[in-house]
Amino acid sequence: MTEDPASGWVEGAAILAAVLIVGVVSATNDFSAQTQFEALNAQEKDIAVRVIRSKGQTMEVPLSELVVGDVIVLESGDKVRKATAMALKTNSPSSFKTY
Repeated sequence: MTEDPASGWVEGAAILAAVLIVGVVSATNDFSAQTQFEALNAQEKDIAVRVIRSKGQTMEVPLSELVVGDVIVLESGDKVRKATAMALKTNSPSSFKTY
């Protein structure tokens, strides 16, 4: 079975069109995911946490402004990331609500 060389371009054009469609869909999906990720990070920076800083002063600071040496004040019902909860040493780790 032989193909007509004059109509062979159709197969090549179909492959090219499929590759372009996949590329556009992938780029759109990646852009959407990146936008959502940036929005979540922006929300996280707005979260205020209570800390004890030098000289025992208790204050509320944005999460993005935590520095080494800050002691985070946790109260009943506070949400803590799993990585943070695992780093904390406590007698009752199930008392933390993690997200």
